[in-house]
Amino acid sequence: MKVAISACLAGQKCRYNGKDKFNKHIMNSFSRDEITLFCPEDRVLGTPREPINIIDSKLMQNEKEFTKEIEQEAYKLVGENPQIVVLKSKSPSCGLNSVKYYDSNKNMILETGIGVFAKVLVDNLVDTKFYEESEL
Repeated sequence: MKVAISACLAGQKCRYNGKDKFNKHIMNSFSRDEITLFCPEDRVLGTPREPINIIDSKLMQNEKEFTKEIEQEAYKLVGENPQIVVLKSKSPSCGLNSVKYYDSNKNMILETGIGVFAKVLVDNLVDTKFYEESEL
C-alpha cells in the first residue's frame, strides 16, 4: 500500500522548533508499506522557523501569508495518490480536525478546524483514508 506520513512522525527534525514527534507505533504499523514522508512547512519555510497560524483563513507567519505555497506542496502529494495519509494533529498545515483558527485580532474562533495542506488532500483524494496520529 502507498502510505504518506508527516515526516516529523517518522523522526525527521522538521518541526518549527527543529525537533521531531517520532511515533514508533505508526512507523511499525506501516513498515511493510511504501512510505512517502512529507513536511510542507519545512519545504516552504525551512527548519527551524517561526510558528505559523491560521488567521482569517490564511496561513500566516508573522505578517506574511504562505497559504498558496503550502497548497502547492499538497498538490504534489495528491499526484502520488496515496491510499492512506497520516497527518500531524494540531498543525496549521497538516491537522485534520484539531487546528485552531484565529481572527485578525488573534482571538481563537475555532478549535477543530482542518489545516491548509490537509484540506487540499481531503478535497482531492476522495478514495484515500486519512488519520491524525492520535487516531492510530
